[in-house]
Amino acid sequence: MKHSKNKALLFIAGLFLLTSCNGAVSGGSSSIPAGGNGTTSSSTNNGGGNQGGANSSSSSANNGGGNQGGNNSSSSSQQGTTVDFPVDTKYYPSVNKNLYGQAFMDALRTDMKKLGSATSSYDHLKTVLPKSDANPDDVSKMVPFYHKPGTADVNASAVWGSCNREHVWPNSRGAGKTGAGSDPHVIRPTLTKDNSSRGNNFYGDGAKEYDPASLGYEAARGEAARIIFYCVVKWGEQQDLKLTNNPNDATSNNSMGTLKKLIKWNNQYAVAKIEKSRQAYLDVGDGDDARNSSEDYGRNPFIDHPEYVNYIWDDNGIRTSPYNGSNGGGTGGGSDTPVTYNYHKVKTVADLAGKSLAIVAPGVSAGDYFSMSDKNTKETLPWYFQSESVTVNGDKLAGTPTMFNFSANGSKFNIKTSAGKSLNNYISGTHYSICLENPPEKDQISSDWEITMEADGAATIKGLSYLTFNAEKGSWGGKKDTPSKIYLFARD
Repeated sequence: MKHSKNKALLFIAGLFLLTSCNGAVSGGSSSIPAGGNGTTSSSTNNGGGNQGGANSSSSSANNGGGNQGGNNSSSSSQQGTTVDFPVDTKYYPSVNKNLYGQAFMDALRTDMKKLGSATSSYDHLKTVLPKSDANPDDVSKMVPFYHKPGTADVNASAVWGSCNREHVWPNSRGAGKTGAGSDPHVIRPTLTKDNSSRGNNFYGDGAKEYDPASLGYEAARGEAARIIFYCVVKWGEQQDLKLTNNPNDATSNNSMGTLKKLIKWNNQYAVAKIEKSRQAYLDVGDGDDARNSSEDYGRNPFIDHPEYVNYIWDDNGIRTSPYNGSNGGGTGGGSDTPVTYNYHKVKTVADLAGKSLAIVAPGVSAGDYFSMSDKNTKETLPWYFQSESVTVNGDKLAGTPTMFNFSANGSKFNIKTSAGKSLNNYISGTHYSICLENPPEKDQISSDWEITMEADGAATIKGLSYLTFNAEKGSWGGKKDTPSKIYLFARD
């Protein structure tokens, strides 16, 4: 069923059906009493757990959830729950409050297939994304993912000199560059300097995870979560995509997460205005955006109904018991207010190991401070890194600095980016410098750094070369015999 243009008839029909089946209608939602008649549906569950329930059965194909051991061929829908379920006969008529877990996912996937059949090539996304991701308040500007609209917008007519196409579900984790990998619901434009920071890490706020809020826009967490959930429902069967709680999972498993954090973020952060405007552009059938009249990419149901997530998953994987409103989940909330973090100066070497730290140095003028980013100043100069302006007041720092992970290696330290790339120091002829991973040419290279600190926290970081900040040029690099006074800050 494609979008109906006669909402009144659908609403009346919906009321009639609900009244016939349940004996009551209240506010467009239904409440099924316990002990009702069961429902039956069929499909195949490969990897999902049994779904117990009264008087009902279904089997389905589980290629979309993680941590669901077994090879079961039956599951059940459950009646008798009391959750106020939003009936949506316009877009998702197959789903209802009696379903959960794999059965709910299968019903939702069936409806999604009827909402839009357009496909895009990866190259064609360069045409689609500047329009789909336009600022709702100024369509001449495009909003880069992970940024609040209006704070880092780029001219929509000249996007690709400064932006990349970001696989929200990473290419190397099963998205590829067709199917999920060219679906404009899954691909978002990002600033080139932001794109490499994430790598192919899971989303989250811990080790080997990338926090979508790390650039200061907290609502990006909810946006990222709803895209991941869409991707696994839309493309899970075809591309064997899975959700797990293991950020160390091999890329060959085609997995993403971190599931329990994505569930939390979906429920915590309200659907943002930019999500709704993207939905309106990509769904031609809804007719809400006249700029697109031919390419119908359907809808992300979790933008329409964030609560659907809780009917399919709980923190452990695909749900194996009915969702009753209190056993995990929620209805969405939060805001698009930029996230603010506080940072404090670390003053002893003993406190460095296992910490995520900002690397900061003073500038030329009194009161100026700059943190080290993980971006090169130029692609042709991999031994110089960009700086970021931050505010330091005594032992406190304000701003959104790039964070580096410090780990002990004997008496020395290894330093890595959030994407897991090592900060190395090397010698090439008479050139002493730093790099991420391997430099173009080298005579010696090391990932070990010796760190000493003064009482006020001023640190010297030395490997084969000193880590230094060139305040005149505003760039970070390495010097043979000229150390910089560096300060390290940890997030409170």
